[in-house]
Amino acid sequence: EMYMGHICKAECNLPEALQWWEKMTQHSPEKWIVWAEYGDCMVKLCRYEEAILAYKKAMPMRPKPRFIDCEEAVAHIYEITATCHGGEAFSAYLL
Repeated sequence: EMYMGHICKAECNLPEALQWWEKMTQHSPEKWIVWAEYGDCMVKLCRYEEAILAYKKAMPMRPKPRFIDCEEAVAHIYEITATCHGGEAFSAYLL
């Protein structure tokens, strides 16, 4: 299922990729990468609030050393939606 999500995303078939990632969140909710990929699909579909929720689920699950992709994505969403500006975007997430 995870591979199907990646394949659909690579083919720019985001609605179907999203369906695969939704299935993965149900089958493997303990895997951080599933929530991060689900968030990535949400962003590409401009479903920003849902993306932030998915990223926030992924963040505490990541093993150390932690990648900061989720935090960067959340900061970009805040900038895109004009919720915050510049360096405030990341600190707004942390609050």
